[in-house]
Amino acid sequence: MPSANTTRCKWSCIFLLSTLLMSAYASTNSTPVDQLNEKVDALQQRLQALEQQDQNTHLSLDTFWLIAMSIFIFFMQLGFTMLEAGSVRAKNRMNILLKNLLDSCIGALTYYLFGFSLQYGGTGSFIGGSVDYLALSDIHEVQVDSTPYAFWFFHFAFAVTASTIVSGAMAERTRVEAYIVHSLVITGFIYPVVARWVWNENGWLSVQSDDSFVGGMIDFAGAGVLHMTGGVISLAGATFVGPRNGRFDEARRPLALPGQSGALQVLGTLCLWIGWCDAIRRD
Repeated sequence: MPSANTTRCKWSCIFLLSTLLMSAYASTNSTPVDQLNEKVDALQQRLQALEQQDQNTHLSLDTFWLIAMSIFIFFMQLGFTMLEAGSVRAKNRMNILLKNLLDSCIGALTYYLFGFSLQYGGTGSFIGGSVDYLALSDIHEVQVDSTPYAFWFFHFAFAVTASTIVSGAMAERTRVEAYIVHSLVITGFIYPVVARWVWNENGWLSVQSDDSFVGGMIDFAGAGVLHMTGGVISLAGATFVGPRNGRFDEARRPLALPGQSGALQVLGTLCLWIGWCDAIRRD
């Protein structure tokens, strides 16, 4: 007869063996399912990472494109400066150069402080009715495809261009002090309000608004918002200050002005040509 210890040892071995067999069986049947779940989780994480990477890539490309086009639009400042410097008397050349430089400096300050807020702040159809985006305080709330600061820079380039158009129309007939006021008003109020009408989704001329006037207006490359606004202000300013002394003879025929530069006029026109081509990005 086997002893009690032998019997206990035998049953212990049988229990241990059965436990190992059951574990092996369970492991054999559950491992593929667990591995499949792990692979699915890994694929989902990888897909999320790829989607995030794709979004970041699109954001980077949109931001790069917008900044690049903004630089070319701002390049029009050089074109206007050269064209106007070549169209005035030599003694007034430094004056027109200073005015064009002031356009960019003053325009950057005023459009940063309150111009952008008037254009995109609030829900008014005519003008911004809140303090949103004053000094770009809540600019991160702007829903755009690029980064908000690139979006601001793009519209800043348009705003200062609208102001610079007027400087040539009133060249040699305005004081620097008066021109500073003119630049403040255009970049800080007139351009933002007009741009709001057309490019803000709440504007009364915006095609994105359900309440727009006769369906809204589709602006092509700033033809209305930028160039027509600058042109109308230029016409009003030129009419107010009148023609330059010595520009026309008694029969109203144009006279050549001493110190004009054909080279600067042509180079300025070519620079403007580049800016006009890149302004098409707006649509």
